Amino acid sequence: MGKLRPLIEHQHAFEHEFWRQRIRERCEARGYVVTAEYALADGGRVDLYATNGAKSFLIEIETGKSDVRRNIAKCQSHPGTLIVFCTSENASGNITELAGNNALVITPATIERLHDLLLRA
Repeated sequence: MGKLRPLIEHQHAFEHEFWRQRIRERCEARGYVVTAEYALADGGRVDLYATNGAKSFLIEIETGKSDVRRNIAKCQSHPGTLIVFCTSENASGNITELAGNNALVITPATIERLHDLLLRA
């Protein structure tokens, strides 16, 4: 069982990076400037920060292995719309409940919502 843990952690890291790159590409294709691991005022970081003129998005990618509540809270004092991208449909229900009205929660199945937001800029 001890050898299985690193494999699972590696899978989550790969999944996180896969989706971070795909979302970055989608934002850039729509004219956004995207910064990975964007530094927030409190010393925290957000996975992606996408900006296009006056419109900005803070994007957190969640695989279910991080402190989602903390990730949402750290973004609250920063201007921009918070998007939490859940790599798994299973986790999205709990994350939607945690986020409340403070974030838009999307999944691979609902990624068109991201496209709609980016186009409204």
